[in-house]
Amino acid sequence: MSKSRFPGPALRGGPALCLDALSYARRVFGNDDEHWFGTPALLAVCRPMAQSLHPDWFVLPLREWVQAWWQAHGRPGQGMVKPRRALQARLEDPRLRAALLDALRALHSAIGSTAGLALQIDGPGPWLSWVGAAADVDALDGADAEDVSVYLAALLHRLAGSGLGALVVQQQAGLGTDPAELYAALTNAAGHHGWPCVLCSATTHGVPRGFDALAVHPAIPGMGLWCNEANWVRQATPGVPFVVARVPAQAAPDDVLAQIARWRNQS
Repeated sequence: MSKSRFPGPALRGGPALCLDALSYARRVFGNDDEHWFGTPALLAVCRPMAQSLHPDWFVLPLREWVQAWWQAHGRPGQGMVKPRRALQARLEDPRLRAALLDALRALHSAIGSTAGLALQIDGPGPWLSWVGAAADVDALDGADAEDVSVYLAALLHRLAGSGLGALVVQQQAGLGTDPAELYAALTNAAGHHGWPCVLCSATTHGVPRGFDALAVHPAIPGMGLWCNEANWVRQATPGVPFVVARVPAQAAPDDVLAQIARWRNQS
């Protein structure tokens, strides 16, 4: 299947904005519902967020959603010796897969006419830490890290027909493994379904094999700009085609709108 060109044209000028604003939207438009991951609650905050911020791409943080779902449904594999086996069990749960597919389809139906739908995927360390592995990057086994990519790729294959349009992979700082090798299973899955795959990285200055675009910080003309919660108030430079940004949950609405206006005014 052929891939669409990423990020596509920005409908409101400037670089295309790929925003993970879910935590922000939950605070501003939500009611602290502990079941915010459910489709009705998710739509209740994402619709007004899209109308307020007008992202070109709405980015859903996968690990955050999965963790919230399991918080409400229990955690299988807690007694397993190897954390990666516990992670595999959680990601393979058919109830989780069905709920995620339903949520993505509903989001695409609600905002797909104005914004693309992307899934943000963390590096292997945060996933393994969630199931009880040591968080030390230096101690992370290369085989375990690649297995995480395989488990996530298996989940992605269940999301065909969801309306998903792209993947945004956040490279874990300190990992010495080549991103092309580490995320091969993910990029292969993305290629199979025709989803462009974007790597967010602080160290890579060339687009790795299998990826379609690169977002970095600091900015490099011709590449995307990556802004996390710690440095999201940052202007794009001329020639930056897109911005991947996570809006902090506690950000003031006026500050968020002002920053978006600064990005939009770049040329």
